[in-house]
Amino acid sequence: MAFGIVTLRRRNLQLETAKEARKLAMVVENTFNAVAIADFGKTNTLLYVNPSWEHMLGYTKEEVVNKKLAPALEAIKRYPEVEKEFWKCIEDGKTFSGELEMQRKNGTFFWIAANIIPLKDEAGNVYTWCNVFRDITNEKAVDRMKSEFVSLASHQLRTPLTGIKWLSEIVMSDPANVFTKSGREAMDGIVMSNERMISLVNDLLDVSHLETGVNYNLVLKPTDVIPLIQGAITDVKHLASKNNVTVVSDAHAPRELILNIDGGKIQQVLENLIGNAIKYSKPNTNVVVKVIQESDRAVFSVADRGIGIPSEQQTLVFTRFFRANNASKVDISGTGLGLYIVKGIIETHHGKVWFESKEGEGSTFYFSLPMGASALISRSV
Repeated sequence: MAFGIVTLRRRNLQLETAKEARKLAMVVENTFNAVAIADFGKTNTLLYVNPSWEHMLGYTKEEVVNKKLAPALEAIKRYPEVEKEFWKCIEDGKTFSGELEMQRKNGTFFWIAANIIPLKDEAGNVYTWCNVFRDITNEKAVDRMKSEFVSLASHQLRTPLTGIKWLSEIVMSDPANVFTKSGREAMDGIVMSNERMISLVNDLLDVSHLETGVNYNLVLKPTDVIPLIQGAITDVKHLASKNNVTVVSDAHAPRELILNIDGGKIQQVLENLIGNAIKYSKPNTNVVVKVIQESDRAVFSVADRGIGIPSEQQTLVFTRFFRANNASKVDISGTGLGLYIVKGIIETHHGKVWFESKEGEGSTFYFSLPMGASALISRSV
């Protein structure tokens, strides 16, 4: 009787253990993290990988199970200090944690946060190792962009702040200077430096609002875009005059073109594109602004005969903080955020933005906005 009870209890315990093991296996098979069981320090082979591991590294189970640990060990070799720490943990039977750049089967690289945990028997002896990888490539990219942002913001703010300090000292050295020509020039310089800081802060706020969606609501209403074009041209008139560039609008543009848009945001786009075209244009050339109607959209373009964009950098044009190499050489100031903001504004309007450019000859930037019977009223001259 007693023996039967013990046997029944043992059987129930085995069933419960098997049930828990199946649950654990299901969790491991379906977890987002890559999980592998490996025999480090002995045969250095993989004993098991879950589907996330296969997806992350691009190998199938058949290609890696019971094979040498090439991907992991090759990744560690690229970091001598990490490799030393790793093998010390293996030797001591302790958990290893670290960040590594690994290579997929297709040759691309990505960053992981790795935790390699010893699995021990009842006597405390390590019999195998559980490897848990998490892809942190995007986190690394964000950290890099934060560093770039701090560097850019520091540099861009330092220049106008230094100017304000220097010009203020000129004025304050003799208050009577305010009423002289040099004093007025100093005050003008202070105003311009202040405007540069405001422009940078506004760009940074626009980027933040576009990416988070916080405080970024489009106010869509039927708006005539022709006055927006003329307004944008007027607002950059001083810049055009300073650079000896003429901005002209297409004589064949519609007299009226009404789209369902946020007028303020679209004028911001136009001012950015026209302003860029002026800054990168050669002296005594024209910047031409056009808008045409197509079947389901209105297409805007801003063309210049400027320095153009190097072909090898054209895929980066709409990314944050991008400035072409040839733009940096001619000492044209800018935050590298304008075109990123342009793309964000147009895409929130369900439009598209693109460009054509040849280095040394100029660029044409285009953007399109959707139109339909309820959103468009147009009338040609």
